[in-house]
Amino acid sequence: MFSIIPWDHYALITELASRLAEKPVQFGKTSLQKILFILQEGYGVKCGYDFTLYNYGPYCVDVTIDLDQTETLGGVTVVSIYSGTGGYQLKPGSKTEDLKKRAQQFLLENREKIDHVIETFGTMNARELELRATLLFAANEAKDNHEPISVDSLYSIIKSIKPKYSDEEIYSGIDDIQRAGLVKWGATLSKDGDG
Repeated sequence: MFSIIPWDHYALITELASRLAEKPVQFGKTSLQKILFILQEGYGVKCGYDFTLYNYGPYCVDVTIDLDQTETLGGVTVVSIYSGTGGYQLKPGSKTEDLKKRAQQFLLENREKIDHVIETFGTMNARELELRATLLFAANEAKDNHEPISVDSLYSIIKSIKPKYSDEEIYSGIDDIQRAGLVKWGATLSKDGDG
């Protein structure tokens, strides 16, 4: 039965907050945006979000709305962090299990993809996730526009829009998205553009 309430979204946000609360990094609002982007655009989890490139990488206002609603429903608790880097921490809420049950089938169907994203990206901070999500965004844009891309051209794109990242960080991020299988065109990226 079709529902106009996006239970899949609320359950996925709840699942991520529950599982990533156990990791040694702060899982906040920015990290949620990037993890959901990677799940949807890299792993094909059908979330229906429309991401655009924004100040801190891919962003979708609907994720923010869904997070607010998930918190209202008790699936997560959003805690303000005043020390260190500041920001927010997403933690399991009082109704976490109830919300996950609402979309149990969706979570089961996507379990392997969710597991892989948590295993691969779950210990990265918001800055690291911003870079990897932006790399994926740029690679997908090039693919969608049928533009050839290599490690060096992807590096140049990112360096121009995210100059705060060092060369080492960018190449490390490219390596991470390659190893995760997120670069989906026919051949592996090469440093010299041979493809």
